[in-house]
This record gives sequence, structure tokens and C-alpha cells, in this order.
Amino acid sequence: MTSKIIKFVIPLLPLGIAVPLAAQTGDEPPDPYSALSEESRPLNTRWETDYKGELEAGGAYVNSDNFMFGQYNGLYEKGATFIGNAQWQGWRTDSSQYWQVDARDLGLETRRGKLEWGMAGRMRVALLFDNQIQVKNDSAQTPFLGEGSAKLVLPPNWVGGANTSDWSLLYPSLQGFDRKLERHKYGLQFDTALGAGWTLLSSFSSEQKEGTGDIGAAIYRDAASPLAALLPQPIDQRTTDFDLAFDYQGNALQLKASYHFSDFNNGEDLLSWQNPYNAGYGPVVDYPNGYGGIALAPDNQFQQLRLTGNWIIMPTLRLQMDGSYARTEQDDDFPLYTVNPGLAVDEPVPRSDLNAQVDTTTLGLALVARPMRKLTLEGRYRLDDRNNDSPRDGYLYVRGDGADQPASKFTAYNAPHDTRKQSAAFEGAYRLPGRNKLSLEYAYQRVDRSNAAVETTRENSLRGWWKNNSWQPLSARVELLYADLAADTYDWAQSYYSRFDTELINETPDDQRYTTHPALSQYHLSNRERLLGKVDLNYFLSNQWNLALNMLWRRDDFDKSTLGLIDERSDSYVFSANYQPHQALNLSAYFNFNRYGASQSGRAFVGGVEKNAFAVVPPLPQASDPGRNWDVDNDDTTRALGMALQWQAMERLQLDFDYSFIDTRGENTFTTYGAPDLATEPLPEVKTRQHQFRFSGSYHLRDNLSLNLHYQYFRFQGDNWAIDDVAPDSINKVLSFGEESPDESVNYLGLSVSYRLR
Repeated sequence: MTSKIIKFVIPLLPLGIAVPLAAQTGDEPPDPYSALSEESRPLNTRWETDYKGELEAGGAYVNSDNFMFGQYNGLYEKGATFIGNAQWQGWRTDSSQYWQVDARDLGLETRRGKLEWGMAGRMRVALLFDNQIQVKNDSAQTPFLGEGSAKLVLPPNWVGGANTSDWSLLYPSLQGFDRKLERHKYGLQFDTALGAGWTLLSSFSSEQKEGTGDIGAAIYRDAASPLAALLPQPIDQRTTDFDLAFDYQGNALQLKASYHFSDFNNGEDLLSWQNPYNAGYGPVVDYPNGYGGIALAPDNQFQQLRLTGNWIIMPTLRLQMDGSYARTEQDDDFPLYTVNPGLAVDEPVPRSDLNAQVDTTTLGLALVARPMRKLTLEGRYRLDDRNNDSPRDGYLYVRGDGADQPASKFTAYNAPHDTRKQSAAFEGAYRLPGRNKLSLEYAYQRVDRSNAAVETTRENSLRGWWKNNSWQPLSARVELLYADLAADTYDWAQSYYSRFDTELINETPDDQRYTTHPALSQYHLSNRERLLGKVDLNYFLSNQWNLALNMLWRRDDFDKSTLGLIDERSDSYVFSANYQPHQALNLSAYFNFNRYGASQSGRAFVGGVEKNAFAVVPPLPQASDPGRNWDVDNDDTTRALGMALQWQAMERLQLDFDYSFIDTRGENTFTTYGAPDLATEPLPEVKTRQHQFRFSGSYHLRDNLSLNLHYQYFRFQGDNWAIDDVAPDSINKVLSFGEESPDESVNYLGLSVSYRLR
């Protein structure tokens, strides 16, 4: 372990050694990053201040349909749109009353607004609305009719077949559909002062989510050979939220007690689809009589009580607390075991609904003390306890709507999971001479789980960081962390015993009682060593120039895992610069490089006698043979750069330029170890490239009247082997959407007039 730390730390040392030393005085240095949080516009003019409101109206044009440029901003369709924004505020000089109206993007589906009235320090009432939209890949196609409904059927003249390539009428039946989700949220907020330091805070909101998504489904008898299809999924969901809080602000004590209620209602409980396959499952299951069904998200309710507080016991001692108790309930009616009435079902669902109940308790405590002027000590404790009281029952479910209800030995049981997580940390920080600050933290976390392959995991971590402001004009911060996660003995058979019926367990050989390979560890339950380092440098060349370099490295080593995730690594480098030669001009630029890598291993095997994972004498069954291992190395890189210019070209002319470029590449390298049926071929890179240029200018015709010009150019190119040239029938047993990677070139032009209200 020592050698690992040395190899990790050595590359960081030159960053500190190369910095010239310059002693300075002062106990608490100014924050070198404070300038970054300030308004970056070079010159605040009278065009932006001293007005009660502003009205903006105009028009814009988008030159092509798209889904990447307009994914969230509502500008996804070719054509003209209305630019409309309004803001108005006022107050009465003879009282404390005020009002405010704010409405944005009135010509788009992303419009939002707020109407507020109040009496300063006494009361506030606000009405709000917020519309959002998300559009996805618009090249998807499906042969199913009834898109947007919960029952999908095939065209009347459909010709089925065992494979997708056998469907002679597939392509004449394909039709596009919009994968678009809309959210409409309306809310009411009311706050009032109660006196003696107490305030009542309340809010109510209702959000409707509608549209069409996508979901994968299958009809099968054996999950190893499903008849699969990608389906358009109807979305019709409503979420209602209510919050009530009492806030107390005293000189030494601050408290807040709150209640939160959330109700989720799904208008669609079940999605059914007609089976497009004739795969020899019989006339009841094959086309045209066969149907499959998949349950959608159930209705549920969530309630939470929370208490937070801050108590200044004395000037050098403070106690903070955050505790909550929450309950989630779900009692949506169960659907039948199958949507296919032709299948025999002798045993009904054991109960009408799950009657699920999950209680979650959290408690956070922090004690902060300053026993000496330069020394700060902090102790923290955190509890997260999740108790799942849902009843456990056996379900003799119909496998994939593909056959009659199986024998009773195939009963499957739900396994409620409980989790109790406790963590404690102690941190000390000391201000050294020369405007240096050194901090050290030790943290311990224990997680206890039920119905999991590992009952308990324990993590110890040590983190230290050093902040230096004595090398002016350079400030530096260096952080190092080492964490060790240790897990109890991995119980590979746990999920098998908790899920299946005793009769089936007794019939299964001892060496086959597992659902995942005994050597395959879930990463969050595996032993792991973590090394992390951060370096932040900020250099103020002058009052005009500022340079910053931020670097991060992380290495995770799952050193006890044979199969599964073996290691993870990530690196991030960000260089930024800001130049402001005078008040009227501000120029900034950045470059960002991120790299993520991971290595994981698996073993290919089938069932029956080949499922024995414990044989040591040749000939080895597949599950025991390391020669059937495969490895995959993931390597993802992202490069991004950007430049921005804000320029007050003349007293009446204001210009903004912004350009960004993002390039991502993902590689997956597979390795096998001799098994002839596991031969691999290199996979192509997954690539995306995005350019975006934005320009806006405002010319002030008069003190209260401005002409605005907005232009954007957006270019996006994707290259993804997983969907490119994959037709709806390219995979024999999978009906896909046949979509293509995005390739967009979009121009947006907007012209508007702003009128400021006096």
C-alpha cells in the first residue's frame, strides 16, 4: 500500500516545488476565487438599471428540425417563433407593499412565469407556472399502431415470422413517432411573519407530465431467448407536492421544522402489445392472438417531517443538527399475472396490492469549535436508516406471457431490503504562518444491509488539504485522500435462497444455487482502495489577467474482485483565463480535458452441468473454466474548449460573443482467453462532436428603448455503432427503432425590441 501512495504523490510534488516563495502577513487571506462569482459584464450602464420593468417582443426563426439543439429549450421545430418576455415590479413609498411580475419565453413551450405580492418583512404570496419540454431522437420508427395509448397493435395485414427478417410487411408498416415529454407545473407560495422571530413558509404545486417515451419489452418462456421489441411508451403522470415549514431566527438559535407531502399518480398502469413473432409458441402466444404486458410505475405517496437547527452555544462553539423521518407508501392494485386470456392461470396473485411501506430516518449532527484563534475543530455524525416493512409473498408469475402458469416450485419471492448507514468524521484545520492553512480529516462509515450478498461494509478514509495564499500573486490548494472499503464475506448464494421456493432449491445441486457467478462481486459490496488528489492553482498576473488550473485524479482498485469491476480511474484538467483590459471589455476562455477508464471481467457459461462453478479437475465445466473469461476496458475522453467576449463597444451598443466546442470519444476493448466460441472483433469508437456559437447585441435607441439581435449556430455530429446502420430487423429476435445518430446543423436568428418601464 505504501508503494501505491508514493507512486501517486510523486507526480504532484513538482507542482508545489516549482512555485516561488514570497512571505506575506495576515491571518485570514482573501478568497482568491471571489472575483469569479461577481458579475462579469464589464460595464453596468443606465440601460440596465433604474427602471421598474421591461417588455421584450419580437420574432425568431429556426432553419431546421432538430432534437439535440432544441432538446430542452423548445426550439426543436423549423419555423418562426415569438419572442416574449415581461418583467415589472413596483412598490408603494408610503408602505411596505411591493409586487412583481416576471414572465419568460412566452412564445415557446418552455414558458415560465411568476406573480408575487407582499409586504416587506411581513408577508409574501406568489403564483407561478413552469413549462418544460424534452425531445429525443426523432428518427425512431415502429410498426405498432396506437402510439400514445396503453395498447399497441399491429396493422391488420401483418405477416409474422420467427425472426424480424421474416416480416415481409415490416418496412411498409413503419411510421415515425415523436418521443417528446412535456411538463406543466403550477404552484402557489405563501409566507408570513408570525412574530417573535417565527415565520410560516408554505407552498403547493401540481405537475403534469405527458408525452411518449420508449421502453424495452419481451415475450418469452426462457429469459435466455426472448422475443424482444422496443415500444413507444405512453406517459401520463401527475405529481402533487405540498410543503409547510415554521422557521425561527434568533440571535443564538435558528430552527426550522418542516413537513413535505408528495403524491405521484400514473395515468397508465400497464402497457400491452401484440406479439409480432410466429416463433412456434403455439396459436395462443404467436401472432395474431398473443399479447405481452409490462407494468408501469405505480402510484405512491411520500411524507417527511424534518427539523434543522443551528445553535451558537458560545462565540467559539456551534452545534448544527439536521434530522428527518419519512414514509413512502405504495398500494397500487396488482395487474393479473398475464394479459393473455388464452394462457392457463390456476393460482391467482396472492394479494391485491403490495401494500409497500418504507420508513427512512436520517440524523446529522455537527459540532464546530474554535479552541484557539488559529485552530478549528469539527466533529460530524450521520445516520441514514431505511426500513422496508413491505410484506413478503410468493408469486407464481407467468414467465414473459409465453406459456401457461408454471408449477408451484417456480414460485418467486420478493425480498425487501433494509439499509442502515452510519458515518462519523473528525476534522481539524490550523492557520499556519504566511497565510497558509492546513486541514486534516478522518472519516469512518459502516453500512449494514439485509437481503444482500454482504451484510456489512466498513470504510475508513483520511483526507488532508493545504491552502496557500503567501505566494502572491499565486494561490494554491492541494488535497489528498486515501479510502479503504472493506466488506464482510461475500455470500454468493444469498439472492438464490431469498428469491426462490424451497422445493426448487432442494432440486438444485449445491454448486448451482446462484443467480450470478460466485466469483462475480457487486462493485458497491466489494473491497476497494481509493486514491484521490486535487490541485487548484489561481494566478493573478495583474488587475487585468487571471489564470486558473484545476486538476483531479481518482483511482479505485477493487483488489479482491475476480470477476466484475476490477478498477476505475478518472482524470480531469481545467485551464481557464480571464482578461479585462478595461471596464468595457471582458474576455474569458477555458480548456477542459476529462478521461474515464474502467476494467471489468466476466465469464461466459450456460446452465445445466456447465453451471458448476467449483470444479477443479479437468475437464472443467464452463462456469469453472478461466479460459472462458472475457475482459473489457472502457476508455472515455472528453475535450471541451470555450471562449466568451463581453464588449461595451459604444455607450449605446452592447455585444456578447460565445463559442464552445465539445468532442467525446468512447472505446471498448475486449479480450478473451482461448474459448473458440468467444472470439471478438474490435468495436468502433463512439464519437460525438459539438460546435455552438452565440452572438447577441443590443443597441439602445433611447434611454428606454433597445433593439436586440440574437444569433446561434449549432452543429452536432454523432457516430454510435450501437444504433447506426442497425435497421429495425438487423437483430433476429429484437425489433428496434432503426434510429440513427444525430447529425444536425441549426441556425437560429432572433430580432426583438425591449421597452423599459419607468
